[in-house]
Amino acid sequence: MIRSLVVFITLFPFFTNAQNYSDFQPGFYINNDGDTIKGYIKYDWLANSYKFPPKFKTLSNEGASQIKLDATEISQVFVDEAHSLISWPVKLGNKTENKFLYKVASGSYDLYELGGIGGRPAKIYFLKKAGDQKIVKIDHQNLNRFIRSVFQDCPSVVERAGSYNYHLSSLTGLLEDVAKCSDHTTTVQRLKPLREKQTFFWAEGSYSLGWYSMSGYYDDADGLRAMGFGVGAGIEKRSKKLGYGMGFYFDHSQGSANNFRIQNILVSKITNIDITINRLQLVPYVQYWIPVKKISVIPELGMINNFYFASRFEDDNLIAINPYDGMPFVPKYEVEPFDIGIRPGISIAAPIFKDIIIQSGIRFNWSEIRFSSTPIGDVAGFGFYEAKYQFFVAIKLKKD
Repeated sequence: MIRSLVVFITLFPFFTNAQNYSDFQPGFYINNDGDTIKGYIKYDWLANSYKFPPKFKTLSNEGASQIKLDATEISQVFVDEAHSLISWPVKLGNKTENKFLYKVASGSYDLYELGGIGGRPAKIYFLKKAGDQKIVKIDHQNLNRFIRSVFQDCPSVVERAGSYNYHLSSLTGLLEDVAKCSDHTTTVQRLKPLREKQTFFWAEGSYSLGWYSMSGYYDDADGLRAMGFGVGAGIEKRSKKLGYGMGFYFDHSQGSANNFRIQNILVSKITNIDITINRLQLVPYVQYWIPVKKISVIPELGMINNFYFASRFEDDNLIAINPYDGMPFVPKYEVEPFDIGIRPGISIAAPIFKDIIIQSGIRFNWSEIRFSSTPIGDVAGFGFYEAKYQFFVAIKLKKD
C-alpha cells in the first residue's frame, strides 16, 4: 500500500518575455455615440463568456492601465472579420441588459453566440438576417418549430427541421443548408473554429530522488535511498483547461547500501545490497491547466504501466551453491516483467514561442516491485516499494 502521497509545488523562473495565450490585438470599438476608438483588444474568443468582458488599451499609451469594455456603453468591438462583438439586450432570468454577442458565422444570416450562461443551454444563439437590424434569439426549447417558422421558404430545411440541434456545428450547418436551397449566392463563413481541441507533441527529461521500502527479510534496510533519470515523449490533447495524453518513457533508478546489519527473526549479518531498475513506462494521464497571468499552473494524475528489463536485486552476503559445479555464487534476483503505479504531480508552463511551450515541475511516483526468481531465504514473494520525487522539464510543440 501507499505509505505517503505528498506533492510539492516547484516554481521555476521562466522567460519574462513569454507570450500570453490571449495577448492584446489591434482593433477598435464603437461607443453609443458612434465614436470609433482605436487601440488594443484582449478577449478570450474561444471561451466567449460574458462574465469576462473584453479589455482595451489605447494606441497612444500601451503602458496605460487597461479598461474593461461595458456592453451598456459600447455598440461594437472589432479585431478582424473572425473576431467581432456586438452589444444587444438579452434577458437572463428576470433581468434584461446589454451583453456582448460574438459573431460566429456569417452569410445570408449571421449567427451570434452568448457564452458563460452557467446552465442549460451553456450558450445562447441568435440570428440576424442580412440587411435587417433586428437580432432574433433562437428558441432552444422549440427549435423544430423555430426553424419551420423562420425558414418556411426553404422546403428542404423545413422537412429536416427535427434533425438539427442547439449546438454551434449543427446551427452553422443549418445556415449552410438554407444558403443551398435559396437563391442566395453568399456562402456561410464559419468564424469560430468548431474544433476546440489542441494537439501537442512533447519530449521530456527528468531526474529523480527517492527510496525503496523493503519488508520481511530486509526490514532493517527500509528507506534505502534511490536516484535515477528518465527520458520520454508523447502526445497530448487539450480542450480548454482539460488536458489528457499518453507518454512513453525510459526510466532508470538504482540504490545501494553498504556494511549495514540485518537483524531479525531469520538472521543477523552484515551485508551489502545493490538494486538496479530499468523499465519502459506507458503512462496515460490527465491535467488541468489553470491560467495565472503569463503562466499556467497544472495539477496532474497519471497511471504508470511498468515494463521491466535488465533489472535485479543483489545481496553479496547471500551465498548459493551451483548445483552443476558445486561452486558458491551470489544470486541475482530478477524483477517480474510488469507492474503498475501512480503518478500525481504539479507543474507550471509558459509559452516561449508561438507554438512552443516549456513545462517544468515535480511528480511523486509510486510502484510495487516484485521478484520472479527463487524467494530469498524463507520469505516467499519477496518484493519492495519504490517511491520517488521526479523533477522534470518538458518541451511541447503545438500541432498545426
